[in-house]
Amino acid sequence: MTWTRWRTIFRASPREEADSEIEFHIEERTRELIEQGVDPTHARRLAEERFGPIAPVERELVDSTRRRREREERTEVFMNLIQDLRYGVRVLRRNPVFAAAAIATLALGVGATLAVFNVVNGVLLRPLPYKDPARISMIWIGERDSVGNVAELPLTSGFFADIERDSRSFASMAAFRSWPYSLTTAPGAEPERVNGSRVSPALFDVLGVRPMAGRAFTRAEAVPGAPNVALISHDLWQRKFGRDRGMVGRQIYLGGAPFTVTGIMPPGFTFPRGAELPAPFQFGLRTDVWTPLVFDSTDLRNYGTMNLSAVGRLSDNGCGSPSGCTAPVAQAELTAM
Repeated sequence: MTWTRWRTIFRASPREEADSEIEFHIEERTRELIEQGVDPTHARRLAEERFGPIAPVERELVDSTRRRREREERTEVFMNLIQDLRYGVRVLRRNPVFAAAAIATLALGVGATLAVFNVVNGVLLRPLPYKDPARISMIWIGERDSVGNVAELPLTSGFFADIERDSRSFASMAAFRSWPYSLTTAPGAEPERVNGSRVSPALFDVLGVRPMAGRAFTRAEAVPGAPNVALISHDLWQRKFGRDRGMVGRQIYLGGAPFTVTGIMPPGFTFPRGAELPAPFQFGLRTDVWTPLVFDSTDLRNYGTMNLSAVGRLSDNGCGSPSGCTAPVAQAELTAM
């Protein structure tokens, strides 16, 4: 039985995933209300009232989850094809006599396929629920099939570096990827698995979010050889470290390596989360640890490994409009690239 079949059997149903997502939001809001001084016996009821009717939200989440899973399955087929092509290349390299004839034949077919892929793909942008959300957009590659369905694919580090450097539609842009960690407070201590993300330092500027204590990491801390630094979520700070404000500047251990905590994020901030991103990107329900995403010279030349998500803040100036650049203009610009 294939891994895909096992995953289908054991993963939560769309309805179970929707119920879990709704429960997560209500629990987060309940916790925030209690922190604001609301009586714990009334906080849950007030959180449910402010959330609103659950049934229509649940239906929309179930439908959205089903659509995402269908796209995920199509994407997996595509990625399997890439793996098969890589295996074929290795075989050809071991047999150069055969390769000389085969490459000439393959060049026509593969070249035509790549051309179609590049032409039909566009860069899609999805609004996010943060400060001035109309100016914030997700960026990824979209592959449209023959019936019009769009499969959402991650970016390569090379492509992200290109659009970050050359785009004029975005004032700032950030990349990120899922990176789970085993967290300990000291060497040899019992580890706890946490959902983490490696992110560009610009992520917090793009979203308009600041740590509630300490500071975000800087560009100088996102280069090869820089000291290890990390941000932790408000929830992790409460649950694991007992709301100790002395955590800023203290060391934690992620994957066995020491990291200095530079800041604690505000309550409720757990981006990136799976609910806000296409399913194939494989993010968890929440992020509790952020570390710098570091590109070396090899990453900047990588156009084959699609493993990055990206988000950008549209420029308020330029694009021939008094209100600044719009998502359709940005999409056209990036698609042309």
